[in-house]
Amino acid sequence: LTDRLDAVRARGAAECSADPSSREVLLEGLEFERGASSVRIDRLVLRAGRVYAVTGANGSGKSSFFGLLAGCTRRGTLLPGGLVIHKLARLVVPSHDIVEVGQQLYCPLFTKPLSWMLQRHVDDIGAQELAVHEERIHSISTRLNFYGDSSTSSSAGISREELHEEKDDWYGTLSGGQRVKAEMVRKVFLREACPALLLIDEAFAPLDPPSKKVVQGMLKEFCTDSVVLVIYHADDGEVCLSGEGGGFFDENLHFSN
Repeated sequence: LTDRLDAVRARGAAECSADPSSREVLLEGLEFERGASSVRIDRLVLRAGRVYAVTGANGSGKSSFFGLLAGCTRRGTLLPGGLVIHKLARLVVPSHDIVEVGQQLYCPLFTKPLSWMLQRHVDDIGAQELAVHEERIHSISTRLNFYGDSSTSSSAGISREELHEEKDDWYGTLSGGQRVKAEMVRKVFLREACPALLLIDEAFAPLDPPSKKVVQGMLKEFCTDSVVLVIYHADDGEVCLSGEGGGFFDENLHFSN
């Protein structure tokens, strides 16, 4: 166990800085590899207010790139295992406020959904504040049509009663799309403002087309001052970029093997 912990600590994190006056991610002189993927980026500027579709074949370095950026958080997230940075001249982010919504969605066992959503013990929250949180979660989850049109629930959103009911395995009772919506509420929409840098790693995949449209619309509305990167595999016949049609994606960042 000690050897494993030492190996994890040895992974380190990318060297980066935050410039609060900037509204962009600036990256220069990056070379890294992980497994069979080898990535080189001479210069890249990602601007706030834009949603970038991050595309490329499996193993082309997309998730590794996300892991590198996530290392710029306040907590200094460690690099993914096996990722080796050979060169990094400069990495500047607008803020250390970076959130990643990944592919593996986790919720601890034997917990109340409200505690998981707020990352706090419910017993430590006053009644008035608690009521505000309950209403916000119910309102947001209703907008997200959490239970879908085919649900037998009397409400499209998560009720107060469900928020307070301790679950053996809450995420185990939810569909893949519902787990994604719960994570979007927890990590993004419950905040006062969207994270300065939001990384979404294929989290749209479990959503059905109507739910995907709703989630993307809410993100577009909420994250107008953020840099949003989404690892995305387009369905057959689906166009990733919106052009002038007012769609979700503004630009494409493509990784090639």
